[in-house]
Amino acid sequence: MNLDHMPVQLRTNGVIRIDARAFIVGPPSDQGRVFTDKQSGTEKPFSDHAIAHMVRSGRITTDAAYRALDPHVVANTQVDWGAFSDLERKSAQRRYPFVAAIDALPIMRRDKKKYVEPVIVDLVTKLSEDDRPKTVNFRLAREWYRRWLVTGRDIRALIANHRKKGNRTGRYEDWLMQEVSDGILETYKASPHTTLEVALRRVNARIVLRAEREGRALPNLAMHPERCIGKHLVTRMIANMELYDLTKARHGKHAADFLLKAVRAGPTCNYPLEEAEVDHTPLDLEVVDDNGRNLSRPYLTTISDRRTRMILGFSLSFTPPSWVSVMEALRHAVQPKEAFMEEVSHAIGLEPNFKNRWLCYGACSRLFVDNGPEFRSKSMTAAAQALNIQMVDLKRGQPHLKGRIERWFRTINDDLIHTAPGTTKSNIKAKGKYNSRQEACLTLKQVTWLITKWIVDVYHVKINRMTQETPLDRWTREIRDVGERPPPPSDLLVAMTGKVIQRKLGPNGIYYKDLRWQSDDFSALRNRINDDGYDVTVRIDPFDLAFAYVLDPTESDLRKAWVVGELQTGDEVRRMTLHQYETVRKAARSEIVEHVDPKKLLDSAQTNQEIFDVLNGSRKSTLKMSKRVARFVTDGRNDSQHIRPDRIDPAESAEELTGHDWHADDVKSNPPDERGPYRDEHPEISPPPSTARIPSPSLDASAVEAATPKISSERARLPNPFVTPLDEPIEEQIVVKRRNLD
Repeated sequence: MNLDHMPVQLRTNGVIRIDARAFIVGPPSDQGRVFTDKQSGTEKPFSDHAIAHMVRSGRITTDAAYRALDPHVVANTQVDWGAFSDLERKSAQRRYPFVAAIDALPIMRRDKKKYVEPVIVDLVTKLSEDDRPKTVNFRLAREWYRRWLVTGRDIRALIANHRKKGNRTGRYEDWLMQEVSDGILETYKASPHTTLEVALRRVNARIVLRAEREGRALPNLAMHPERCIGKHLVTRMIANMELYDLTKARHGKHAADFLLKAVRAGPTCNYPLEEAEVDHTPLDLEVVDDNGRNLSRPYLTTISDRRTRMILGFSLSFTPPSWVSVMEALRHAVQPKEAFMEEVSHAIGLEPNFKNRWLCYGACSRLFVDNGPEFRSKSMTAAAQALNIQMVDLKRGQPHLKGRIERWFRTINDDLIHTAPGTTKSNIKAKGKYNSRQEACLTLKQVTWLITKWIVDVYHVKINRMTQETPLDRWTREIRDVGERPPPPSDLLVAMTGKVIQRKLGPNGIYYKDLRWQSDDFSALRNRINDDGYDVTVRIDPFDLAFAYVLDPTESDLRKAWVVGELQTGDEVRRMTLHQYETVRKAARSEIVEHVDPKKLLDSAQTNQEIFDVLNGSRKSTLKMSKRVARFVTDGRNDSQHIRPDRIDPAESAEELTGHDWHADDVKSNPPDERGPYRDEHPEISPPPSTARIPSPSLDASAVEAATPKISSERARLPNPFVTPLDEPIEEQIVVKRRNLD
């Protein structure tokens, strides 16, 4: 074998990888070996049979193979799955069918080209272009499989590392893409048998109307000036709407069944967590709130192990069957149950007094589901691929294919639910005249504790008629033979069930639907970001509103740093789910609207208008006076007067105007001043006297005095240091510079 995980040599004190985690191999013993987690120091004993099974299945690999991985691949396995972009997750989802097909081959054929290549060709033929990579060959598929296997079958190892390549900005703006999506939905809701051209015309009309309404610029298509977008964009968006009801409405039931038909029921399982079944049912029980008010019948979603009949997990809520309830049940199934058992006990004021342990955790290999829309959603598909779960579709209208989970629903109804106050029984005939709503007295928390208590201390220790063993004994015995599976990382689970939104991180923390989360860690994050009101990615668990998680953008290279904030609202909201809170919030707002007095509303509007008018009328002008205007107003002279003072006496300008003969020969202008224009008025702008003085020509003092403009007596008496008196002789001064020859 050329694959790096074969063969694996177990040497004492050596380092190996079990599901990509480093373990130190202990010495052999009669019962097997003890492996010590290199990071946490936890010891895990495994029998020789379990070790051999994990080696054959590829769960045990060499540490050298892990260290030989590309650093980018190892870094991807440390990144939160929810932090990857849609394009990055799509690249891994496109590669996953090929590595899963190789893993389904016998172990001796997984690196042989003559066995692997036909599988690749078959998948390329079956998958559409959008569901497969552009380039697939034997060498690429083998490299993908090696990464995936060495990292513990982690789907994040299949992500293409193109984060820093290409242009990330979209071609179209967000508002335009929203109009395209809304236009397609609007068209197909109005006429299921509509054509692409009709949808394209409707989308273009919506875009033009919104651009005109909001003053936005329209994109320009050189080939089709009458269109705002091309038909290929609409075609791609329609192709991504993988909804069963939409396909059935457009092309009929036969086409929808052909597209989403069940492939097979699957072989008989041989060990725990190989196959599991999941299903929903409305609980035959009316529940009340903490104040005794009737609510309704909650929905129960349960996942059961087909081999041992153990209940892997369940979800009880008022949320109708959807991907949210399935994700909650799946998260409960793959995680350890100790914390959950303590939580449900403390919720009703009891100590956890369970007599047995709930030992189930880890992801199953195959999950049998029906054709419900919640199992066809993209969220469910992505979660199954992230946990390495193969979804097995069963035919519609054939519940016997999931007989184990259907039988369990009947068992819990007969043993527990139908004996509780407020039960609705299974049908009207069995119910009779029993008033379920009047007799109901159990809250949702109490029912959750009753179901948990019944599963752990009744059902799991009751002998099954088919296996002749209790589910707990069968699980404990067989899980030792194949080795227990570790629970998936918590960040991977919360990313599947959490609601991801974009919000601004401000001094008051994070706001969402009138809820506020705040913590000291949020303040420290704002300090690191150094930008008040920064847009951050927030993740909220719809079943636990007590905490909100903000992705730290300063750790963008790692993409795994989530900062936790605590809910600042009352304790009542902490005990609600997001669906319950939204329902209560909507009801409260409706009640407020019903009690609004129109007269008081009008009085308030008039008062607001009066206050606005007074404030607006007394507001100072915000126009700023320029410097030139301010100087003109305060000084009283125009700008030219500061450079060229008046040459006319103000006293003379006040006299009466007289005639003037332009043809007179004796009219002459004043002689020019040899020292420059108007230098006597502004000595500060005259050049300083130089060392060498040039002799001035002889001037007639009387002629100069007659030609000089008339000035005020005040300014006439001012001395001018730069003007030489006319009655003093001007001596010629010559300055000779000598060169120092030393």
